[in-house]
Amino acid sequence: MQTYAIGLERLAAAFAALAGGGLGPAGARVAAAMFGNPALVAFPGAIDAELMAAHPGVVAKIGAEAVIAIGTPDGRGLALKVLDGNGRAIDPAAVLCARELLGLPCATPALGALAAPAIANSRGAVVGRLEAAL
Repeated sequence: MQTYAIGLERLAAAFAALAGGGLGPAGARVAAAMFGNPALVAFPGAIDAELMAAHPGVVAKIGAEAVIAIGTPDGRGLALKVLDGNGRAIDPAAVLCARELLGLPCATPALGALAAPAIANSRGAVVGRLEAAL
């Protein structure tokens, strides 16, 4: 299946419309299915599933090459892309942006863990944490 290119601004607008009710009854049905069943959109522990589980009405979905889009019920949207495509940065960046740019409290233990994931050495010892900065 081919994936079409879309700019981050348009992706953010699409998720804002999806979460905010701007896509009519069919869009409302999709949004309700997403935020009503976040573990079916991704899996428990995934950034998109955890954002939806923590914030009723929020829709979120990660994509290939470190992309995430988030929409809020009040019609705001955010799309984020890690330029090098490395997925390890998407979780802390998404938590930071959701909190700082969308004003979503990210106080759940799962989101706290995603905000600053541990970095382990080859022996499994934690030697640091990955953090995002604006």
